[in-house]
Parts: sequence; structure tokens; C-alpha cells
Amino acid sequence: RERDVTCRGTCNHCKEPIKVGPVHPDCAQFTDIKTNCDKLTCLTTKSTLYKEGYCKGTCNSCPVPIKTIPPHKDCAKLNDLKPNCNPAYCYNESHRKTCNATCNHCLVKMKPHPDCPTMKDNYSKACNKRWCTVS
Repeated sequence: RERDVTCRGTCNHCKEPIKVGPVHPDCAQFTDIKTNCDKLTCLTTKSTLYKEGYCKGTCNSCPVPIKTIPPHKDCAKLNDLKPNCNPAYCYNESHRKTCNATCNHCLVKMKPHPDCPTMKDNYSKACNKRWCTVS
């Protein structure tokens, strides 16, 4: 009995048993990062990371859920402030600020600062990038 209610589309031989809504108008900018995204999981999960990160194309009913997004036109000015940014977390505002190049699909993620010729480390031992603060 429970299956008759839970699996109504399947049990009634519907061509599209799972409906997740209309195609999002910004689908050109959405892509799945994982290859096994599932519409049913989009409907049932509470995970924002799944819906807005890994499976944004599928969860927004994009006709082509996996695609290469072209780099932003301002990539020359955009920079990641930390190494190893994960594009799946770009839905998060603070991650987007820290990983600006990654979140805008730029090919070069970390560019040297324009003032590098006048900058130097003032620490006698080897500096470590993990010590750097994000400002």
C-alpha cells in the first residue's frame, strides 16, 4: 500500500515518474560536478552541498546537466586566496570570496600579486602558505 503512494508515477507507468520542476533560467551557468547525480535524490536530500554543489545541473532540471562552463570575462582580475579550492562549495558566499577564480571557472586560479617585485618574506625560516590570512 505504501508503495502505491510513494511510487505513484512508476506504478502507473508514467513516462516521467519523477518530476523536479521547470528548467532553471540560469542553466547555462549550472553543471554537475559528479557523474552519478539523481533527480530523486535532488527531491529527497536536505544536503545543500548535493543540490547546489555537486549536482546543480540535475537538481535544476537542466537539459544538459554536465557541461564545461566558459571562464568569466574578468578572470584576469580574479584570484583564489587559498590553494585547492573545491568548486562544489561555490554556493557558499564565504567560499566564493576566497575561491573567486575557481567559482568563476577561470583557468588560472592563483596569480602573483602585481606588487610582487617589491614584496619579501620577513621571516628567517621558510614561510608556509597555510600561515597566510585571507583578507
